[in-house]
Parts: sequence; C-alpha cells; structure tokens
Amino acid sequence: MSQEQVTGATPHPVTVRTLAGQRRGLLFAILLAFLALGTLSLLSVAPATAGEPGVRQAGQGVPALALDPFASGFSLPVGIVSAGDDRLFVVEKAGQIRILQSDGTTLEPPFLNITATVRADDQEQGLLGLVFEPNDVTTFYIYYIARSQQFGEGVITIARYHTMTDTIDVADPNSAEILFTQPKPYTNHNAGDMAFGPDGNLYIAIGDGGGGGDPDELAQDLSQYFGKILRIYVTGVPTYTVPADNPFADDGDPTTLPEIWAYGMRNPWR
Repeated sequence: MSQEQVTGATPHPVTVRTLAGQRRGLLFAILLAFLALGTLSLLSVAPATAGEPGVRQAGQGVPALALDPFASGFSLPVGIVSAGDDRLFVVEKAGQIRILQSDGTTLEPPFLNITATVRADDQEQGLLGLVFEPNDVTTFYIYYIARSQQFGEGVITIARYHTMTDTIDVADPNSAEILFTQPKPYTNHNAGDMAFGPDGNLYIAIGDGGGGGDPDELAQDLSQYFGKILRIYVTGVPTYTVPADNPFADDGDPTTLPEIWAYGMRNPWR
C-alpha cells in the first residue's frame, strides 16, 4: 500500500493511502425513511379516491400522509444503506452498523462494532458513512472520525472491510485496512458521505474542516482535501488512479491534489 505526504497551506498534514476494488454505480432506493429518536418510520401516501386510480386530480389538495413505525431500538442512526440485496444497514453515530431485515427486526450481533475507535463525543463526529463495493456484498468502506492522542480534534478515516468467510451478516474485524487519513483542525464540518457513480468512480465528500466560516480558507485551497468532493477510480489493485477528466488532474501545479472533483464545499454530508 503506497502512501504520500502532501503539505498544504496550513500546518495540518494530509496523509493519503490507497484504495482498491472494482467500482459500479449504486442507487439507494431507500426513500421516505425517517430517522428520529432511534425509530425508523415509513411515510405512506394515500392514493386518490376519485378519477383514475393512483392519480390525484386537480383541486384535490394535499394527499393524506401517515407515518408507520417500522423498526426501533437504534442509537443515533445517521444513515441507511443497501448492499444490493434485501437487507438494510443502519449506521449508528457511535460506531455500530446494524442489519435491518425486511420484517423490521435487527440481527444480532451487530454487523460491525468499532465504538472503541470512533470519536463520537462531539455533536458532528462519529461513524458517518458506509458504501458497499459494487456487485460485492462482502466488501465495504466506512468513513469515520477516529480517536487520536496526537490529533485532539480527531482524524478523518476511510477503511475497507470484508465480511466473515462463513457469513455475510458479520464483518471481519481483522480485515480492516486503513486507506485514507486526514487530521481535523476543528471538530465540526466532517462531511462523511461516499458513493459510487454510474461512471464507475468513487466519490468522497469531505467538509471544510469547521471552525466557523472556514477561517483557514481550506475549501478554496487546492492543496488541501478539506471542503472538497474527491473522485477516484479504483482498479482492483492496492492503489487508485485519478480519472483523466478530473478538472485538476493535470493543471501544471504540483501542489494541486488531482483527486479533487469539486471544491469550495461547506459540509457536503448528505
């Protein structure tokens, strides 16, 4: 696994480690899910009662809506992810991922538990993102803020995991591979979302680092990862390549990070 150190305009070092695997577009058909007080609810819409079935006629007003409790017992859920099968993965801020089945029950033990590693004390920090390898329910990536004695505000961390060999319902804790780390200058604006686009590239959203109004102007600094959306292509080896059509892939400035797809972001979390 290769590693390089990039020096930006601030004294916060940037450490890049490599990613691997094949990529595909992943659509999450989890619509109208409501996360509140650890309870998942589904929002249902009553169909029109007059005219063509399922079509609301002009002048009928707003359709009737109702929240139907579907599952409960979660601790600060921040996201729901599909692996492409009939399971849903509920991401809990403190560092657990729980499998939610189609009947509303959750599996035990949790799919993953890294609460000892995750820095979740601050309101905006914790385990923030999850994405599965395209066409592979056994490999997934997580985005979290790690505890660190050296960096008191935490470290953005992206890690790759695999499931156990005998079951896809439990992650193998010994399979963890740290791919990317970035020390935080402040505790807020961590972003944390990841997704595979239909172009086969992996998109990673990173916040501006926080501090209120981006005081270090990191989001505008092309030598820093903060305040950016990164776009990389993973080739199936322990490295990644930068798509040739990334806007800064070859701008002639050696300090520019070629992984940058978009910059000037505040906190593009969801």
